[in-house]
Amino acid sequence: MKIETVAEITVFYKGKYLTSLIFDKKETAEKIFQGFMVLLGENASELYTFQADIKEVYTDESIASEISGFAEGKFELKGSILDMILDIDKSEN
Repeated sequence: MKIETVAEITVFYKGKYLTSLIFDKKETAEKIFQGFMVLLGENASELYTFQADIKEVYTDESIASEISGFAEGKFELKGSILDMILDIDKSEN
């Protein structure tokens, strides 16, 4: 199954969350970000900060597939999610 992704740009003003924008392609997000920087001018970095992320898009089919795969032992938790779970478990002991 192909995993769909979107690009997210989160905008902060004076360190406070302002908005998040979702784009269908990373390239679109990059162009919009460049446009923001031009529109906001030279002082933009003093007032605005940005965070960019790539997010997976989940559908009912992809969620059902992942849940059944996990239940059947085909998928295992690994990487940063597993590390976070282990850290939480350690802190509780």
